[in-house]
Amino acid sequence: MIIALLTSAALAAGFHAGIPVQGVSGLGAPTFHDASTGWSAPVLGADGQPLGVARVYVAPTTAAAAAWAEDAARAVQAPLVPLPSFGDAALANAGALVARDGNVAIAVSVSGSDPQGPARSLLAAIVDAPAAWPQAPTLRPVDGGWAIVSPGAVGWTITGGQRPLGQPDTWSELPQEIVAWDAWGRAAVMRP
Repeated sequence: MIIALLTSAALAAGFHAGIPVQGVSGLGAPTFHDASTGWSAPVLGADGQPLGVARVYVAPTTAAAAAWAEDAARAVQAPLVPLPSFGDAALANAGALVARDGNVAIAVSVSGSDPQGPARSLLAAIVDAPAAWPQAPTLRPVDGGWAIVSPGAVGWTITGGQRPLGQPDTWSELPQEIVAWDAWGRAAVMRP
């Protein structure tokens, strides 16, 4: 019943460009996952040591973000309670916080620390421009295979394929899926 709180305002929420994948206070370098799960980064303590992990999903719709947040809340092993003043909806306990603001959902899990600080940093980092979703990557023929073309991408998640030895940006066998990530954590997918 409490998890329904995360989806309650999904249709009334705003649409955001995302959260920068680099430069959010208290977070380390991002790791990109697949288009349906988003990206993550370590939550760092004042000494620079990891305390936990922050997961971010910038969805193409508010309904998709609400579904992701609901799944994230169900994955938390300890009971969660509603937490006001965190985006459109949030649930938390002593070590975990799941929140959604429009089409952006976050899940923060920390050990020995309060998840509210990193969650506030993430929500404060939400940007609304550029609003245009990034285009899917394309492939162009090169000597010995194909190269990925994805202007503005800061990272990729590639499933399958084969790279020739010594040619890191060339594919001799096409991947099954290429996910290009822009600077705001949005995924654009190509399935050749």
